[in-house]
Amino acid sequence: MIMPARFIARQLSHPSGAIGRWILGPLWNRRNRALNDASLEQLALQADDRVLEVGFGGGYLLGRMSPLVTDGFIGGVDISAAMVEQCRARYRAVIQTGKMDLKVGTAERLPYPAIYFSKPAHTFSSIEWRLPNTTASLVNNLVNGQMRERDGAHGTLSNTITTAHVSWFVNASTGDLHLLPTAITVIDVVAAPAETSDDIDGEPRPIGNASDIGADEYGSPAPLAVNDLRVTHASTAGNILTATLRWTAPANALTTTLRYSGTLITVANWNGAALLTGSLHGAANVFTATVTNPGGMVYFALKSRNGTDWSARSNNAFWPQQTVYLPIILQSSP
Repeated sequence: MIMPARFIARQLSHPSGAIGRWILGPLWNRRNRALNDASLEQLALQADDRVLEVGFGGGYLLGRMSPLVTDGFIGGVDISAAMVEQCRARYRAVIQTGKMDLKVGTAERLPYPAIYFSKPAHTFSSIEWRLPNTTASLVNNLVNGQMRERDGAHGTLSNTITTAHVSWFVNASTGDLHLLPTAITVIDVVAAPAETSDDIDGEPRPIGNASDIGADEYGSPAPLAVNDLRVTHASTAGNILTATLRWTAPANALTTTLRYSGTLITVANWNGAALLTGSLHGAANVFTATVTNPGGMVYFALKSRNGTDWSARSNNAFWPQQTVYLPIILQSSP
């Protein structure tokens, strides 16, 4: 059987179907065995290590690593859905334990953009890109091992850190690579790529003034703005107004700040409005305000905070309230 050169090139770069599964997968396992064995020796894997292989092909190295990493985690990414499907079937028992996960992906958009190894001195490489005519753009990666190209591939790195410190993560030894507030080297320092609108947990990027390097975006999204602030009861005694304010508290608010003014409270004059409270619990949904009212309208507004970011300003509640009744005109059909 004679196959066109274009078909062969396409299969070599992106294996698919029976040819990918039964011909190219075994072929790569044989051809790359020596290189993979050398990589395994350099890795010096321990039982609790966490390893990511990009471009695992026929899965030979996955099979070599699996008996060694019994208490850690092995992640694998390959551009070929055929290779991923084949290796998922081959290593189904390991995958079902949660100690291996294989995904379709590319070096440009890794589903594991933050990688931490417990022994960086023994790490052969944390991320690799390979095969001729491959051009990779690696952006905002956070690792503590070297990154390298192989087999004639080319790549450009930007905003990438290869010296991640264990103290930056919640618990690197157990694989919890969420950032701690002490990781100031990587928090709020880069612009996220246009196509990357969220982090590994599905939380939006950025949280704060800029995006973070790595898979995790530190912090929580700003609370939603309150849009139902209202005065539910008010009384006056001389020039003293006592008003009960109610609203629906945002789900992730930690504190709430309330202000009042004799003029409409806007974004521009928020800081100039008089402070009622700046330390109300975020779950609170009622507050009794006692203010001096020289006469005229009194406006109230609030903002919530989750510890790092503020919500937008709420709607204005005001007193005295003016109730307008509109007549209803019913017209019968002729």
